[in-house]
Amino acid sequence: MRDQNNLHKHELVGLRLRVVRASDGGMIGMEGTVVDETRGTVVIEGDARRTLPKRGTTFEFTLEDGSVQVIDGDTITFRPEDRIKRAGDRRRGSGRHQ
Repeated sequence: MRDQNNLHKHELVGLRLRVVRASDGGMIGMEGTVVDETRGTVVIEGDARRTLPKRGTTFEFTLEDGSVQVIDGDTITFRPEDRIKRAGDRRRGSGRHQ
């Protein structure tokens, strides 16, 4: 289950998103529901469909329980499946032998 402690490890599609900081000031305040995600972008559907860069952008996500989590986009610049896999690898250890 997605929560404030593990959101960066989970799928973002379906969550409500708002841009709270961005290198492009025109993006601040944009909001919508995440409909797609790539390594470098998040696609939201709101008043219009918009593709937002993760790098240089800080997002505020509203979770299913109504709580809000702010995430720096630079920390989630991985393909969703790789980000989720990396989180699992950290839980199990690196798997490297010394």
